[in-house]
Amino acid sequence: MLKGTKPLSVFCVDNIQGKEQFTIEMAQSNQGFNSHVEAGTFFMDRMKLTETRQSDGVVFVFDYYAYTLVGERWRAPAYFELTRMLKQKRWCQNLERFEGTLLGYTEEQNNYYINQKYPDSCSQKMNNG
Repeated sequence: MLKGTKPLSVFCVDNIQGKEQFTIEMAQSNQGFNSHVEAGTFFMDRMKLTETRQSDGVVFVFDYYAYTLVGERWRAPAYFELTRMLKQKRWCQNLERFEGTLLGYTEEQNNYYINQKYPDSCSQKMNNG
């Protein structure tokens, strides 16, 4: 991100409610994103989702932190909406492609990744020519 080649980085801290063990610093591997927020180089947006496991009622807490470059802050709410769709089991290769675009991957990089993940997709064969 500091080189300006990627406009968005996202970290997720997931814990069981009441048994929080992991922190954002652990998720970031101490990469210093917060110092860039303080300096005004990055923006940070946060979204929290909870999910209750049907079998035993355990509540999982997913805390998402999105860091964006100045002028790219719109990407965070778009990414969060994609995440909500994923949690609702609405994910597909088109959303996968949109996620890659939000994260700053090129069309070629997205095509390669999607061809690996969805090798039998007719629409991917059409995208590749």
